[in-house]
Amino acid sequence: MLCEAFRASHPERAREVGRWLVATSAQHLASELEAFAAAGSLSDRLDKVGIPATLVVGEHDVATPPARAQAIAERLPGSRVEILPGCGHACLVEQVEAVAQRIRRALADTV
Repeated sequence: MLCEAFRASHPERAREVGRWLVATSAQHLASELEAFAAAGSLSDRLDKVGIPATLVVGEHDVATPPARAQAIAERLPGSRVEILPGCGHACLVEQVEAVAQRIRRALADTV
């Protein structure tokens, strides 16, 4: 979830994120993962969203790589992808201010 450079330069934050996996019971985590797997792909429903989105993705995101985010945005008319350089999947941990800035910009564009 975190890019390698961030983990190396912020070991305390990397440990904190690592603790997320044990913050709940194994049974609860297993149930959540089973539900996630059973839900199937939401890609077929993207055309029903009907509103544009700003997708904020880390340059080094392995869970939702920038190319995948771009493919999603292309299915949502008027959407855009904002790529955070040097960031992994957990953008709010690695670059909270950059994410907040992009949220503010996206909200300003909707008014």
